[in-house]
Amino acid sequence: MPVPLLQEKISDSSTTTIMTPLSTDLQNKREKLKDLALHLVEDIRPEMKEDIHDPSYQDEVGPAPKLEYVWRNIILMALLHLGALYGITLVPGCKAYTWLWAFLCYVFSILGITAGAHRLWSHRTYKARLPLRLFLIIANSMAFQNDVYEWARDHRVHHKFTETHADPHNSRRGFFFCHVGWLLVRKQPAVKEKGGLLDMSDLKAEKLLMFQRRYYSPSVLLMCFILPTLVPWYCWGETFQHSLYVAAFLRYAVVLNVTWLVNSVAHLYGYRPYDKNIEGRENVLLSLGALGEGFHNYHHIFPYDYSASEYRWSFNFTTFFIDCMAAIGLAYDLKKVPKASILARIKRTGDGSYESGCGAFPNSSIIRVWICAGETPMQKEETCLPSQYLHITMWWNEEAHCQALRNQHVHTLSSYKSRLIDLGGQELGEERLDRSAGMNAVVPLNCHMKKAMEKQSIPKEQLWAKMAFQIQNL
Repeated sequence: MPVPLLQEKISDSSTTTIMTPLSTDLQNKREKLKDLALHLVEDIRPEMKEDIHDPSYQDEVGPAPKLEYVWRNIILMALLHLGALYGITLVPGCKAYTWLWAFLCYVFSILGITAGAHRLWSHRTYKARLPLRLFLIIANSMAFQNDVYEWARDHRVHHKFTETHADPHNSRRGFFFCHVGWLLVRKQPAVKEKGGLLDMSDLKAEKLLMFQRRYYSPSVLLMCFILPTLVPWYCWGETFQHSLYVAAFLRYAVVLNVTWLVNSVAHLYGYRPYDKNIEGRENVLLSLGALGEGFHNYHHIFPYDYSASEYRWSFNFTTFFIDCMAAIGLAYDLKKVPKASILARIKRTGDGSYESGCGAFPNSSIIRVWICAGETPMQKEETCLPSQYLHITMWWNEEAHCQALRNQHVHTLSSYKSRLIDLGGQELGEERLDRSAGMNAVVPLNCHMKKAMEKQSIPKEQLWAKMAFQIQNL
């Protein structure tokens, strides 16, 4: 993720299909639907492809380009961090309101990056109405990590040419370089070349972004330093020294380093459940500080997902914020990758941590689900978070039943709740099962299926296209 300072400018609903043997005709229909779903995910955001990885680009053979230090950046960054370290010593002497104000400024700043520059403008994962865009552009100025246009351009280059010399913060050059070192040197020639070739017309057409770009320096001075300092000093009598060093310098340094950790830690440490061939990693602890940006293996595979994660609100405050904005009509056209496409990618290129539970969350459960018909059971494992429903599209059969087992090595499930719904969301029946003894919880489906068929007069050979079964981890 890009951050500021002097470098040269560049010219301008989870559903898993589990089946029992059906007729050849229905099998063919299933394969067609599956192919269609996988095809549609590629068109989830047809208006923008500038952030899609280009595997054809490779670095030229030879030594890495020479680094040219920008001493002004080095000095300013050093002074900022010295001020932040002094601010840490002042924290115990701050008033409680100052702590709260610094934290609110931190969250506001991070949202300007995560919900604004990143998910809205870099990746176009959702659309926002003017009040929300104005809120995010102000928050972005408080974050002080370059104006949105330049931030988004560098970030699209990072995705398109990741882990090459055209990547602004190439993690293959080491932790320090991808964390902060890339800001202390001039841009690599390949970064300038590839950045200049990107189509940025969508951002150039936004007057609000061009206004911020034109007046970026005064907006940063006001939002990042003056306002955070004056509010506690004027409103509740905090000392000027505590206001400046804690609410301004320390808060800003923390925002910068949390953002930089997405470039460094999330490319070097963690699991790769979606694609083991790329450097992006899943790091839940980082997501806590970065408000949802730590699911980096997923994000680099599916950059067009507004949640930047498979798990929606879990460790992902930014997604919660966007959903709240959508609930009041300020955000819309939220793009989400279908579960079938995610599972297909995991099966094809994942490192195996998804199935083992290593890539999942603490306190999640691996629920092993299978449907049996005669002597041909089909089995599937899924990660189920607490209070989350596991959705399974059912192929109905007279002898079909579903069984869920807790995994001995993960969080213990104490009870389940099951319900049958149609794919339009209408609930057709619900049953709660408490596991009082033993490790098995058997959920017979026949009665639910038959009742649903009678209610909707659906022939059983068509039921696979109409029903979904859900298990909830309570």
